[in-house]
Order: sequence, then structure tokens, then C-alpha cells
Amino acid sequence: MIRIEVNIDDDQLMDSLSRLIALGRDTTPIMRGLAGIMRSAAEDAFDLERDPVTGAQWAPLNEAYKKQRYAEGYTGRTLNRTGRLRQSLSVRYGRDFALVGVNAPYAAAHQFGALTAPHIIRARFKKALSFYSRNGERVVRKAVRHPGSVIPARPFLGVGEEHKAEMRELIARRLAEAVRGG
Repeated sequence: MIRIEVNIDDDQLMDSLSRLIALGRDTTPIMRGLAGIMRSAAEDAFDLERDPVTGAQWAPLNEAYKKQRYAEGYTGRTLNRTGRLRQSLSVRYGRDFALVGVNAPYAAAHQFGALTAPHIIRARFKKALSFYSRNGERVVRKAVRHPGSVIPARPFLGVGEEHKAEMRELIARRLAEAVRGG
């Protein structure tokens, strides 16, 4: 076994090492910054309608659903009909973790994609249902058999290369500050 000992009598160097050790004990400030970057990546995904990891454009809305949305007055971006999903983004961090999540019950279906089971839809608050068929004709029924839907994945959580570089810069900056005493 080879052992090398270095006796340091430089107070400034010892102070820098002490700050670096202290930073390693409680990385909460760094974790707060990393969580902020992860939240920024999710917000960018909503704004750009892109997967934050790959940069791939989200699948377009189904044309019938898009028409229904416009008829109801929703003309905004995908996954932003009411804004609740984006508003449910939450940030948590601590000494040794940083995370961003959502608490909307339908978030997983949008993040990973989903299949809904066939089911019957009945009028509950009115005498009948009213909707447009695939060929654009208005249909009125008391109940309909829905065959189920395919909800394509539209990932909004995750970090791509641009945000990872930002995270590395944050860590390097904090380490440099600790060594400098800043």
C-alpha cells in the first residue's frame, strides 16, 4: 500500500477545503437549483409541445377532439386546455434529492400514453348526448358505446442535454464558489 501525506499549512487552502467538505455535507442549495432546472425543462416541454428528453414533437391532437375543443372555446396548446396539469407541477428538494412531479390524476396517461377500455357513455345532466361523428355530422343519442381511446404519450417530465448541461454548470459554479469562499 502506498500512502502519501501532505501537510498543508496554508490557511486559505484549508479554508477552501473546509468549505468544500461543508458543501458536500448539505447539498440543499445545489438540489434547489437542480429542481428549478428540472421544473424549467417541464415548463419548456409545455411551451414547445416537445418531449424534454428527446426533443421530439408531441403527437398532434385527434382531429375530432381538436374540433370539439375549438367548439368549446379551447384554442390553446396541447395539454394546456385548462392549465391544471402544468399548474400541478411541484418541486421538492432536500439535502440529497431533487424532484419535480405532478399531482394531477391523469398525468401518467399523458406522460406515458394510455389505452381506455371500451365503455358506455350515458347522458347524465341532459336528456341526450350531442357530438360530431367522424364525418362531421352532428349526432344526438341517449347513450353510446365508446370503443376506447388511445392516448399517445406526450412526455413533459425529464431533462434533455441542454438542461443537463445547465445542471453541470450549476454544480461546477457552486463547487468553484465553495473553493473561492464566495
